[in-house]
Amino acid sequence: MELKIGDIQETALITLAIRASETARPNARIKDDLAKEIIDTLGVDVSKYDPFMSHEGVVARTIMYRQQLESLIGQYPDALPEDALRLIRTRLSACRTAFPCSWQQAHQTT
Repeated sequence: MELKIGDIQETALITLAIRASETARPNARIKDDLAKEIIDTLGVDVSKYDPFMSHEGVVARTIMYRQQLESLIGQYPDALPEDALRLIRTRLSACRTAFPCSWQQAHQTT
């Protein structure tokens, strides 16, 4: 099955592709094995989504988000689970809108 990627799906794919690309580097600054697995499973050419400045922006934001999250966990350890789950649900909802198939369906097509 050939994957058809529209504008919304392509936008969602950019960050995922960059995270996967960075993970594959021997000196990766961020590690996202799930992003790499998803990109490998989809089997799409994502090289056009990874120009240098976009790549560096995604890596920098990921590092800053991680540092901020670690700081917030330290300050508010009891508040995190509900807030983190809400954020995760929001992100997953956006992914489901962009890629309207389940991960298992995508995984089974390869």
